[in-house]
Amino acid sequence: DAVINRLDVRRALAQYAVTEADLQLEIAKQYPDVQIGPGYTYEEKNNFFTIGVSTTLPIFNRNQGPIAEAEARRKEAASAFLEKPAQVIAEGDRALALYTAALKELEQSDQSLRKLQDTQQRAMQSAVRVGEEDQLSLNGVRIETSVVARIRLDALSRAQTALGDKASAARSQPSY
Repeated sequence: DAVINRLDVRRALAQYAVTEADLQLEIAKQYPDVQIGPGYTYEEKNNFFTIGVSTTLPIFNRNQGPIAEAEARRKEAASAFLEKPAQVIAEGDRALALYTAALKELEQSDQSLRKLQDTQQRAMQSAVRVGEEDQLSLNGVRIETSVVARIRLDALSRAQTALGDKASAARSQPSY
């Protein structure tokens, strides 16, 4: 899942500019095109300099077919261009939602699991002091506390990754 970046938006904008220029060219072709050029001939020791004139006359359809095709390509490029910023914004919204969810998960693991583990460890330490439990049971509770700390670190890692994705999505926002 690649992050859509500014280059994609700029590429879509450049493609739109190309199709716009193509459309302008096709529109210009509906009018007569007169070309004047120099010429030179040599006959029997005589040099002749001439001027050549040529013209293209769009008499029948006034270039309507190519104009319609160019307009269709331009509309397609416009929709592709408008789609890119929407994808970038959606990616940013997705990253923000993931970051928020990761923060909530981290907060829940901090509050509920740590309180439970602290209470359990204190109770076990008291039971060991009184002689109701042995040191092995206390070590088991300490291991469970370590597992809870590992879960908290995993949640923190997911929150940091989501924050990085959110920052990448923010950098990808187009600036016009």
